[in-house]
Amino acid sequence: MWILSRSQQPQPEVVQEYLDYAESIGYDLSDVIKTK
Repeated sequence: MWILSRSQQPQPEVVQEYLDYAESIGYDLSDVIKTK
């Protein structure tokens, strides 16, 4: 799974919304790597 953004620093709240949704539909987030 990729979360892409046009801005270099996406808003953390938006990223968390996507992660919450992914988890709610069954994605395992234990291996998620956040880049800098």
